[in-house]
Amino acid sequence: MFLKEKAPVTIMILVFHILYMTSLLNTNLVRPQFIFAYLVVISLISFLTIVRKNISYFQFFFKLYIVGVICLIIKGFQVEVFYSLCYFLSLFIIVQFYSTYHINNKIHIVLMVSYFVFVVFQLSKGIDPNKILENRSQNMVGFYYMCFVICYYWEEIKLGKNRFSLIPVCSNLFLSLLLFGRSSILISALFVLLVIYVNLRYSNQINRYKQILLILLAVFFIAGYFYSGFSAFIHTGLKRFEDQGTDITGRSEIWEAYVYHFKYSLKNMFFGVRLDADPEFIRYDGNLHNSYLIAHSFFGLFCLYIFYRIIKAISFKGDKLFCSSILLLILVRGSTDGLFFVNYNDYLLFTLVFVLYPLKIKKLSI
Repeated sequence: MFLKEKAPVTIMILVFHILYMTSLLNTNLVRPQFIFAYLVVISLISFLTIVRKNISYFQFFFKLYIVGVICLIIKGFQVEVFYSLCYFLSLFIIVQFYSTYHINNKIHIVLMVSYFVFVVFQLSKGIDPNKILENRSQNMVGFYYMCFVICYYWEEIKLGKNRFSLIPVCSNLFLSLLLFGRSSILISALFVLLVIYVNLRYSNQINRYKQILLILLAVFFIAGYFYSGFSAFIHTGLKRFEDQGTDITGRSEIWEAYVYHFKYSLKNMFFGVRLDADPEFIRYDGNLHNSYLIAHSFFGLFCLYIFYRIIKAISFKGDKLFCSSILLLILVRGSTDGLFFVNYNDYLLFTLVFVLYPLKIKKLSI
């Protein structure tokens, strides 16, 4: 299914991630417009050798882009929304690279380590988790690390592996606890359990019992030896759960406002609600804190087709179990934050979908 790794493709992926993460820092070194320009350039560079021979990825994103533009015109043109749609269209090339080629996994290891060290260093200086990245919450800081972890596992899956290292997901959970993000902690914990389950599932009976025993012994040893520090760390990490429980801290007002405008007119219902239609939306800079509402805002009721394609891709049979479970985790995660649908993270969601439910693609010979 996946073509042999190509050095130029791996380099282009690496540069994308570097630009992407640098743009999130509190600096003017890289702006989002640079990423858009970069994606356009590499699409043109790859057109004859990759894109033209396998135009399906571009067609998929272009169709969604056209629907988004039509909805935008009918609702009333907004420049920032149009720019977001253009960016969304340009992401097809990253999705195509990930869905078609083996990518050298060393780049994801470097990205994981670099980002992890950067966040821990910022926290050690006493910086508020909500201030580590520019205009990104503590939950988002944790999610970006999870993106790198997922990319790492993709490449392991492409190599035919069915047992995976626990270090990436455990470090992901550790970082989530440091950042105090409730959604991140919950999804990260489930991610750890998923990797443990998959590893046990593909072990023989004796090895399975050995692994369970080793995991239990390790947990008891760590919890016993570092009890005081460990319990304090867990208590601090879960403090927001204790203080706020599952309260959605302001999100309910945004969602209620969106539902109100959705019901207000047939135009809003069919073509989406404008991101400046309510004071609550403006207050949060158009961030609806729900990926599915964002999808409706951009694509109207056509977003149901996108959801249909995504749900159709999910399968828990055979080697699709791990990818489908990861997809399900990030879909749940997207219910409380604007992670996907005309967003920087779309490459993550749609790559998983195309890996599980591939387009009818031509075999490339380059």
